[in-house]
Amino acid sequence: MKNLLRSAIRRILPKGVRAWVRRRTQRSSFVSFYDAMSRTGADSPNPWIRKSSEIGGCLFPEEPEFLWELASRPITGHVLEIGTWMGKSACILAGACKEHAPGSRVICVDTFRMTGTPEQEEQHKFVAGNGTFYEFVSNASRFGFEDLVVPIATLSSHAIPALRGPFRMVFVDGTHDRIACSRDVELCLPLIAPGGVLALHDSAGSGWPEITAYVQDELNNFPTLRRIGQRATITAFEKLPSP
Repeated sequence: MKNLLRSAIRRILPKGVRAWVRRRTQRSSFVSFYDAMSRTGADSPNPWIRKSSEIGGCLFPEEPEFLWELASRPITGHVLEIGTWMGKSACILAGACKEHAPGSRVICVDTFRMTGTPEQEEQHKFVAGNGTFYEFVSNASRFGFEDLVVPIATLSSHAIPALRGPFRMVFVDGTHDRIACSRDVELCLPLIAPGGVLALHDSAGSGWPEITAYVQDELNNFPTLRRIGQRATITAFEKLPSP
């Protein structure tokens, strides 16, 4: 009965008012989801994962532990993150650097201007202002990883060609369309150390079908990559040594 009444009311509202109601409903739904995903890891025994649960961002259950595991592998090199937002995953990766690879850093590439696909940008407006750089810096200082990260505020297509490897891990979480994701992977692959990891966020399930299809169609059969695991929406590959 309530749903019928709501539908009837919506039909008699002016078009502009209906659009406003729809945006408000979408915003409320996404903010609730975002808040829940931001709290992922709050009960973890790992102090770095617990810290990350106080930073805005979207990680599903099991993903923080998987990132920690991947970044803790005994491979030489720094960690590269493409798409940093406010530093939620960077906090975890930085902690793994400190605990398991002293002297290594997380290179964080992000415009910090909430760029991405139109769908990403629409969602970003629901939870942030004009940009996230100052939130990232504040979180890095507050949670003790400012000396473990190197932010690079530009497009990944500009930043990656100027970087030098080897990286022991690359975490791709940038623009969520197939063209941008495949470009980031192609630019990063030569920089990953043999035995190092390529991990892609939002690459499983129905949330971002272009990324899921790219992984299924191309990366699963890529000759220099071996799939080593998937947790929630993160898919990880190991780079094979050159023949």
